[in-house]
Amino acid sequence: MLILLLILMYILNKKSHACPPIHENFNKPFKRVIADPPAELNIPKKHVVSEKRKVDGDEQVSLSSYLPCSSQRFIGISYNLSIDLTIFNKCNKIVATALFGGTDVLRPPHTQPDSVCMFAFMDKCSLRHNLLLNKASRRQPNGKCTYIFSWCVIQVYDHPANMRLASRIFKLLLPKIFPNAIYSIWVDGKSQLKQDPIRLIGDILIKHGADIGMVSNPYRTSVYEEHKEIVRLKLANANSTNNQISSYRKAGVPASAGLIDGTVIIRDHRSKAANILSCLWFEEYLRFPPRDQASFGYVAYILGYVPIIEKSPFALNARKGARFFYDSNLMQSRIHVIAWCHYLTFFVKHPHRRRHGFCETRYPLRT
Repeated sequence: MLILLLILMYILNKKSHACPPIHENFNKPFKRVIADPPAELNIPKKHVVSEKRKVDGDEQVSLSSYLPCSSQRFIGISYNLSIDLTIFNKCNKIVATALFGGTDVLRPPHTQPDSVCMFAFMDKCSLRHNLLLNKASRRQPNGKCTYIFSWCVIQVYDHPANMRLASRIFKLLLPKIFPNAIYSIWVDGKSQLKQDPIRLIGDILIKHGADIGMVSNPYRTSVYEEHKEIVRLKLANANSTNNQISSYRKAGVPASAGLIDGTVIIRDHRSKAANILSCLWFEEYLRFPPRDQASFGYVAYILGYVPIIEKSPFALNARKGARFFYDSNLMQSRIHVIAWCHYLTFFVKHPHRRRHGFCETRYPLRT
């Protein structure tokens, strides 16, 4: 009898840890409105840098004629690409990544519908490194893409010297860079897409009325836990990160607000809320580089996003990496944060190929 009881307990515990179906909506579908933001937000005046300053040694340009979050605020970034992005104005669904510093390599997606365009932004070092690894790359005439697998590779000629900062311009400002797209999927250099991108958009955004889709952090559950880990591993300047977390405590960011992993971001570019959040996230990242998870939590909080946690046995037993929603009545918007186990069904996660600084120390480039 005791043995049967133990077997039953084992089966129930295993079921409680099973990854829940992503199409199940444990909260009432949110009525999403694609409209202008509330006037009381006064977005352009929130944390906008109004003069020249340096971000990790890179001069940031902020002129009164530029809107907040414009990619033009970094010298030449909008005009120093190897191709003119306007030739892709007809791409309404895009997948994008950015590889700087030679730390990662492009990997082929397991599937790619013809209606999806894929772009990889690279510095000279990463481009050279990937071309050496992929002899089958092909270049189109008339100044169009160099293709590696299904990726249209775009070289960035002028970018911040800090490689993390350079990649964040494309990661956080993707709606600005591709304003004519309807949907975008950002993937970092360690993630390999193994599912149909259109299925991701449907399962993560459309079925749940969400503007943005993200991934739950598998190791930590709050910006304060993230801060402790950053300090422990010395991932950022100690004074800067201490000032950051002190600022967030004064602002009232709760410890129960959840934490995202920035590995994947799925956005509806028609949504004003998605554009505003991306914009303010970039501004907040510039205040406290080089990590972006905690700054997202703060921006979501000031925009009125409240976490709604799933009350399933899986979520209770696997709080770290569990699925939840952020809903904001102020923005009339929803963010769908998928469980880490869902991420692993959609993507293959790879380690970095090289450590940061590889290009500078081991891979000198001839000019």
